Amino acid sequence: MSMRIGELARRAGVAPSAVRYYERAGLLPPPARTNGRRVYAADALSRLAVVLHARAIGFSIAETRRLVGTFPTGAPSARWKALAAAKLDAMDALIGRARAMKSMLQLISSCRCKSWGECGERLLAKLGLPVLRHRCVRPERAGATTSPSSSSSVMLTGSSRPSRGRRPCRSIEPDREESVTVDA
Repeated sequence: MSMRIGELARRAGVAPSAVRYYERAGLLPPPARTNGRRVYAADALSRLAVVLHARAIGFSIAETRRLVGTFPTGAPSARWKALAAAKLDAMDALIGRARAMKSMLQLISSCRCKSWGECGERLLAKLGLPVLRHRCVRPERAGATTSPSSSSSVMLTGSSRPSRGRRPCRSIEPDREESVTVDA
């Protein structure tokens, strides 16, 4: 039994343009033509069903092409198994990222912190990451000088711009120490 593009599209529940697109993308074999019109073999609907299902569950065009690519009679299962194994690994990674995102959203939705610093430290602690602590020091210990233009200005050595109302502070981490400036 053969059918034209309109009938194939109607039976598959897609527009004829989708059928043409899948042909151009190499997901459907080029059909025979009669008087310039596409005439599809009986197995075209089954193949299109596999293509549509693969696309609906998240396979890319390239992955779907490998899935339904031309293979010898009776051999699709070996190709499908290899593609399935690769896609399973990708899905496990995606599920891991989705779970991490869900956990982060749950943490954020229950946040009662009064500042970004407090929130960040709590998130780092819950994630098991080292918390960055600050120890403020006097300007002369941090390599800063007082600007001649204002007694309340603080300028870090090497900086050409005064930092009014701010004091230098040292971030203390287990492996390194660096100078930063925080609001006074």
